[in-house]
Amino acid sequence: MAGWSVTAFIVGLGAILAVYYYHHVQDAYLRKVLKGMLSLEANTLLEKPPKIATSFEATIDIVVNSLELFESIGLSPPEKAVAHDVVASEQEMAETFAYFFLRGAGSS
Repeated sequence: MAGWSVTAFIVGLGAILAVYYYHHVQDAYLRKVLKGMLSLEANTLLEKPPKIATSFEATIDIVVNSLELFESIGLSPPEKAVAHDVVASEQEMAETFAYFFLRGAGSS
């Protein structure tokens, strides 16, 4: 039983040292980033206080039958599948949907 105690101690100590090292490295990196940001701020003339934006995101997956969805909004399946950079019409939306659907997106 004493062998297990020594092994557990060594493993525990190793884990503690690994966590300490990881946080020390992360802390040093974050300090460098902060120092760089403060340097940029100090070298920039601001007319008024800067605005800071933050965001939080939450997503919900909704599973529907695509053919039923297309029919309910009056779209027929597209003849071609094209990935449009900007979707400007219902037909382009259908083509973009078909493009990604054929490649496995949303098919599970």
